[in-house]
Amino acid sequence: MYKRQAVCRAYNNWLYDLCQTDPTRMKVAAMIPQHDPKEAVRETRRAVEQLGAVGVYMRPNFVNGVTFHSADYAELWATLQELDVPVGFHEGTGSTYRQDGSEFGANRLMLHACSHPSGMMKAMISMICGGVFESFPGLRAAYLEANAGWVPFWLGRMDRDYELYREWDAPFLTKQPSEYFLSNCYVGTEADEAELRYTVDAVGNTNIVFSSDYPHHDSEFPESVKEFIGNQGLTDQTKARVLWDNCARLYGLG
Repeated sequence: MYKRQAVCRAYNNWLYDLCQTDPTRMKVAAMIPQHDPKEAVRETRRAVEQLGAVGVYMRPNFVNGVTFHSADYAELWATLQELDVPVGFHEGTGSTYRQDGSEFGANRLMLHACSHPSGMMKAMISMICGGVFESFPGLRAAYLEANAGWVPFWLGRMDRDYELYREWDAPFLTKQPSEYFLSNCYVGTEADEAELRYTVDAVGNTNIVFSSDYPHHDSEFPESVKEFIGNQGLTDQTKARVLWDNCARLYGLG
């Protein structure tokens, strides 16, 4: 077994043991090895069937230049659709692997500000405009911990360019990019995103999920939920959906 696959298996086993502290409240989201999509399929199936994982997660980066709409990933998307579990994307800035903003080197401000939303934008356009959701309509994907303010702009730009270039570059799509977002995608928000009301106004409140970002240094934990509930720009309905309803639907928690 290659080192990357072994690391993923070991981490997922550890996470399963940790979740046994309170399995009614703690669920496994399994890490899968992106360097080998075949191994990613095997670890996905093992994690879901043996460890009870409710989802898997990946980096939004195109490892070794392989995009998410590449045929290399088709078996993974088919497996996730079959198992009815989502894929979550989470960027990282502490990795040796290159991410958006790496050109800023040790400047954490510029690296961190760029890497998360920029990586998510590229992951999302690959899956939407590359036809992943057209081919796998039951697949759910979440773009997490990069805030949600970029979503209205990105959907608008994709929709406009789709109208311009659909005949040549996306004749296989049957819906506008923004429609695939509403049917297949979720985006994460955090406690201190005061601008969230603008995203809700633009795309609604059914595709946004909450994260405390614990235990990262920029987390508002243990006041995360309290701060989010105190956001005067959101309705009680929106708060309930973001904190629970949408999360439960994303992970199939009932």
